[in-house]
Amino acid sequence: MVKLTVNGKARSVDVDPNTPLLWVIREQIGLTGTKYGCGIAACGSCTVLVDGAAIRSCALPVSAAAGKKIETVESLAQGGKLSKVQQAFVEKQAPQCGYCQTGMVMAVTALLRSNPKPSDADIDAAVTNICRCGTFQEVRAAVHAAAKAQGEYDECTCTKFISPPIHCRIQCSFCWISNWFGVPSCDWKCSSLHCASGNAPLNRGLGNDSAK
Repeated sequence: MVKLTVNGKARSVDVDPNTPLLWVIREQIGLTGTKYGCGIAACGSCTVLVDGAAIRSCALPVSAAAGKKIETVESLAQGGKLSKVQQAFVEKQAPQCGYCQTGMVMAVTALLRSNPKPSDADIDAAVTNICRCGTFQEVRAAVHAAAKAQGEYDECTCTKFISPPIHCRIQCSFCWISNWFGVPSCDWKCSSLHCASGNAPLNRGLGNDSAK
């Protein structure tokens, strides 16, 4: 019996320890978004994240993943909303036949977590997945689009303080507490998208409810 954690859920699977993780994910756990492409860790269609790293699951024994955090493409969309990476792939029309795209998306997800603003060279080095339809330019464009979309939530253009990125977030934290108790405290304007959208990393957007 091998114990795994897949997309935040504990799983126990009765398989040979040498079984490739890919087949355990697809056959035993029933998550079929991860694809079989080559079986020799060359094409990347089977890419999943293991402790945050992009791993080609067709060549990884399930025993090597025991006790580690495994993420598949099914974990990305939350509440029916695509992740920034998935949405960028759609907008830039990166999927053609689509078979390789789940692996591509997972590789890009890993890249952007470790390198939020990758260069073309960074993308080429980190995303070595094969697309038989040849949409590498669209994939690169999608990576840049996703990086920009994710970055918008970390930029702060607050002009109330001299050092906006730090002080804006401190102020947002106070606003969050004040608004939680129904006492709005914002008396300044912040044009940062992370405040306006309600997705701020720290204040979850509540602090800007009273911003003018």
